[in-house]
Amino acid sequence: MSTEFSNQFSEVLRTLERERDLEPVLALFAEGATLRRIPRAGSYHGERGIQHFWEEYLDAFSSISTEFGKVIELNEAVVLEWRSQGTTKHGKEVEYEGCTVLELSDGKISAFRTYYDAAASGMGAATLPDEQTEAAVGPATAAVVKPVQEVG
Repeated sequence: MSTEFSNQFSEVLRTLERERDLEPVLALFAEGATLRRIPRAGSYHGERGIQHFWEEYLDAFSSISTEFGKVIELNEAVVLEWRSQGTTKHGKEVEYEGCTVLELSDGKISAFRTYYDAAASGMGAATLPDEQTEAAVGPATAAVVKPVQEVG
């Protein structure tokens, strides 16, 4: 199942980046899924949090394109190495690479962790905006997530 799923995820992400339609990527996640973007503080939980993550991702770039390299597949997990390049919403060209770990349950993503160099991505290690913190990360982690201002 993981080979089919890794191919599906790769294609859905490329489509998201081109067409900016959230529905196909949101459909890949299980109810109650969690998502972490390292090095940022906090986690995203459930449908609302997952949607917030992908909206934030798209909002950071005027254009972005991801290519996948090595894929490691286990019974209920997939590890994807990737390289993205694009232009930030402020016009800065960026190229960065990272790794994403997908934990699967019943053919859906139950946990998503992505690791990358925040400085190279142009996204920085900023935390979630105040008014969205508790909804996106859940009340247990909201206390450790503090807003920061973008410098530039």
